[in-house]
This record gives sequence, structure tokens and C-alpha cells, in this order.
Amino acid sequence: MKLLNLIRAHYLLLILFVIGIYLRLSGTLGGFFAFTFDQGRDFLVWHEMVTVNKIGLIGPSSGIEGVFHGVWWYWLLFPIFVITRGNPTWMVAGFNIVSAFIVPLMYALGLKLRGKTLGIILAAFAAFSQQLIAIGAQIWNPNVAPLFVSLFLLSLLGYFKKKQGFFWVGFWLGGLFEFGIGFGALFTVSVITSFLSTRVKINTRSVIAGVLGFGIWALPRILFELRHNFQQLRSLAQYIQGPSVYDTDPLRMRFIQRYETLRDLFSDSFATGNTWVAIIILGAVLMGLGLFYRSEHDALVKKFMTFLISTLAVFFAISVLYPAPLWSYYMVGLSALFLPIGAIALYAAFQKHPKPMLLVGLLIVVMYCISVVRLLRGSDWEGDQSVYKNQLRVVDAIFTDSQGEVFNAPVYTPVVRDYTYQYLFLWRGNSRYGFTPDRDAVTSLAYFILEPEENFGMHAKIREAWLRDREGDGEVVWEKTFPGNILVQKRRRDLD
Repeated sequence: MKLLNLIRAHYLLLILFVIGIYLRLSGTLGGFFAFTFDQGRDFLVWHEMVTVNKIGLIGPSSGIEGVFHGVWWYWLLFPIFVITRGNPTWMVAGFNIVSAFIVPLMYALGLKLRGKTLGIILAAFAAFSQQLIAIGAQIWNPNVAPLFVSLFLLSLLGYFKKKQGFFWVGFWLGGLFEFGIGFGALFTVSVITSFLSTRVKINTRSVIAGVLGFGIWALPRILFELRHNFQQLRSLAQYIQGPSVYDTDPLRMRFIQRYETLRDLFSDSFATGNTWVAIIILGAVLMGLGLFYRSEHDALVKKFMTFLISTLAVFFAISVLYPAPLWSYYMVGLSALFLPIGAIALYAAFQKHPKPMLLVGLLIVVMYCISVVRLLRGSDWEGDQSVYKNQLRVVDAIFTDSQGEVFNAPVYTPVVRDYTYQYLFLWRGNSRYGFTPDRDAVTSLAYFILEPEENFGMHAKIREAWLRDREGDGEVVWEKTFPGNILVQKRRRDLD
């Protein structure tokens, strides 16, 4: 009977895993995913790794000038880039599948805490979570945080149970830090504080193992610092000591902003962004927490739960004290904390009050079904200028119209750097059309690409100024507006 139940649980897990993959892939295969400044920059780096064998020691730039995320983002995804031959769709699809592994990881966490039922509940939340689907569908280094937090939690639980394996606790913390300095630093400090506040006993040998695990990720960064006279450390010191480049909000305002970010994160993690459903779920979670601490007899599970709540609380407190802006993507990894806290609390509430909690469960199931149906039906919205399929449509139209004639394609974009079109012209030209635009030469044929600026208030009227500066730079042959409100002008220059 136990074997039969285990087989059923594994089949159900497999179904949830497939659903999780599908929900993350559904937009990607149709080209409906974000391809922005960050993605364009990263794809150009991977392209250089292939064409000129340029293997760096630092990753993407962070929000602090002169300080970078870890290079592991480039190193670990490079094989996928090679396998997919630089095709953004298949590259993002590979990332979608990797991100969906949070489903079996959450199942494993629930299984180790309470058994198959909690494991399936956690896996279901991970599969259908709007927050996890959204970040799993965009290939960007901060978006690996939920996956790494899940691995960290599994390692932490293993250490709580056996007092072994602290190397892996430090290892996954180090990965979080290297893939996203902002979240990784805040999360690491929060975890260390929770170790102290919850009085978790760690012997010296385990501490050394954890530091070694953490430090493995930092080896390329250390080598870079030694080669470049500690550039990042000096930049970080200058940032800390120098005046803030941002307007510092009052403490009360920062508290409200951080609270709203966490509230939205909770809502998107559990309730597909539905505020009223999120309120109901939050009420059930708070009730479940009270019941959990009154009735839980397993000291280890209670200790683990307390550690999670402490880490979340400390993270929030530090984020409020942090004076500079803290964008929501710094906190996406907290979804992997919300899910076990919420699932354990809801499970405790169900055990004590099964009938009302069945109604809450039914509400969640209905909400997820509605979300999936909407996804299957699709949308009439074609997306904005950051959607890959819209950009690719522009690139293909230009190549087709040029009929093999060499051209260049100046780009106006509110984010200034046109990394997306640099890569798309490079990749599409080489893979399909046999030539690429000449970015530096002044050619007779030119296509001016202008992205809209309505979503960038601070750039108002800059596009018009950009065009005025280029008056007389060739005669406009035609002008077309593509989906995403992307304007393209074909121009002919008289070079005689």
C-alpha cells in the first residue's frame, strides 16, 4: 500500500512538473518573451565566447558602478548557447525547463518535512505560481534565485536533521551571491542573523566547510581582483563612502515601499496576483501559523519553520534600512521562502479545520484553473517593443527589403544601448541571410529603428530630438510602424 501511494505521488509529481514546464514554455515557443538590454548584452557575451574565445572572469554589471555579478551566469549557460547555436527562442526554452525544476525540489522539501501530501502541495504551488512562471520565462541572472533558495533550503534541512553537509549550505548561499549580488548579499546576512537569533549550533568544522562551499563560487572574482588591483573592492568602498546618487526616501516611505513589494510578491506567488484571493490565503496562512506553533510536536520542523520566518523578517528589516532604491527583482528569491512557510501553515490549518480549509483549497484550484485557461486562450495583445517576436519581425523585414544590399541600422532606444538589435542582426544575418549590417560604415542604404518612449517618462521628446539630429541623413523612402509601436524608416543616402 505504501509503495502504491508512493507511485501515485510520483505520477502526480510528474504531471505537475510537466505542467510547470508547459506554463513556462507556452509563451517562449511563440517568441513571446522579453528580450531587453540585459538579454542582448548577455547574448553578445556568449557570442564572443564562441567566435573569439573570450572567456571573462566577471559577469553582468550590477547597480553599483565598477562592481559585477559573478561570471558563473555566463559559464554555466554557455553550453546551452552552443547547443542552440545562439537561437534566443531555444536558449530561453532551455532556461524555462531548468527553472521548472523548482517543482520537484519543492516536492522533495515537503516530503522531507511532512511527507508526500505536503510535498505535492508545495509542488503544485511551485508549478502554478504566477511569480515563478514569470521569472522562469525570462532568461536573466537574478531569476535563478528561487531555484538556488530551494536548493539552499534542502541543504539546510539536511543539516538540521543530520548535522552534516554544511558545505552545501554555504555552497548554495555562494551561488545566490554570485548570480545576484543585491539579493545574495541581503539573503546571506539574513541567514547568518537567523543562525544567531535561533541559536543553531554549528561547530567549527562545519563553519569552515560552509565558508569553503561559499568561496568556490568566488574564485573567478578573486582572480579578477588580483589581476585588476582590486577594482571591485575599491569601487564598492567608493560607493559606500561617497554621496548617494539616488534621492534617499524617508524611513517611513521605504517601509511602505518594501511592504508593498513583499505583498505583491506574496500575491503573485500564491494567488496569481488576485488581491482578494491573496487576502483570503494570507488570513488562512496566519491562522495556520498560530495552529502550527500550538500543535506541532516535531521540534525539528518547528525549528526549521522558525528559521524561515526569521530569515524573511530580517531580510525585510534590512531592506527597509537600505537607503538606496531596491528594485522588486532583488527580492524574487523570497518566493521560495513564501511557498514552504505558506504551505506548512495551510497544511496545519487543514489538519485542525478541514472543512473551511477545503473551501480555501477549492478557491485556489479554481483560481489556478482560470489562470491556465486564460493562458491557453492567449491574448490579442501583441506585446511592446521589448518582446522578442516584435523585434525579430523588424529585423527580418529589413533583411528582406534590403535584397542582399549592405546596409547599416542606427537604433534609437530609451535605454541608450541597442544590444538587442546588435545581437539579432548578428545572429539572424549569419544564420539565415548570409551577411550582417555594417555598424560603422556609412552605407547608401540605411534603416533607422526607433523604439517608442511612452513607457520611459524621463526620455520624453528625446526620440524627436534624435530624429532632428539626423535630418538630412539620407532621403526617407518609406516609413512603417511594426507591432510594439516600433518605427522603421528606410533611407537612401547620396554618397557621390
